[in-house]
Amino acid sequence: MRIGLNVIRITADAEREWQRRMERDDREFEARATERAVKAGDAAVKSDLHVSKKWRARNRRKRGEPANQEERQT
Repeated sequence: MRIGLNVIRITADAEREWQRRMERDDREFEARATERAVKAGDAAVKSDLHVSKKWRARNRRKRGEPANQEERQT
């Protein structure tokens, strides 16, 4: 239910139905969520901004080498 512009109330029936849906074993949803998480992780690791690559870039700069892939190509 919407009361005014900024207030939304949820009925007890709607809340119970939402809880039932959340408790249901939804393997397809879990598979999709896992797939998205794996994709996001893979993309993050490939990035030059990933936390695991920061110390390497800093050490390369100290030695006068290019810090990331773009600097190496130019």
